[in-house]
Amino acid sequence: TRATLVVLDTLLAPESLDVSENPARWRPGMRVKVRIPNSSGTYVNHPQGYLYILRDPELPKDGFITLELGCWLLWGGTTAPEGDASAISYGTDEPSSDVATRLLEAADIPSANISLSTWPYSLAVPIPNESGSYPAQAADLAYSNDWRYLYQNSAGIVRDRRLSLAAGLPRASSRP
Repeated sequence: TRATLVVLDTLLAPESLDVSENPARWRPGMRVKVRIPNSSGTYVNHPQGYLYILRDPELPKDGFITLELGCWLLWGGTTAPEGDASAISYGTDEPSSDVATRLLEAADIPSANISLSTWPYSLAVPIPNESGSYPAQAADLAYSNDWRYLYQNSAGIVRDRRLSLAAGLPRASSRP
């Protein structure tokens, strides 16, 4: 999930929108709780749970700042990976879902925010990261395990689902 949030400055603002005066509030990685109106006009939590500031916002212009937000998977992909985080020992079968969990943890996604199902295939050799980030590598691994995809649910937990390829069903159904 990726979003852009425009925060307006008012005289009643509880704190400064100026990034240089309030860097702790507006730094990348800061968690943002987004509430949106439902069909009856009641404000509810965003369906993807908490989102995170992905990049440093620019200094306020015309009384507002624009924040680029994303879920854990996007936040984890904002830094380039260093080395092999799969931790696979040659010749020792590792469940693919365990490897994907380690990749997500290497992207600074807390273990408590990762809950993957058991995937059908195992790996016995390290895999090169040609995806550009650990979350992208984990997503590629999920897809290679019977067409699974990764997502963040409303509680902020990274989970997986199988794509449904049955005729008449949406491609990304909610079937586990």
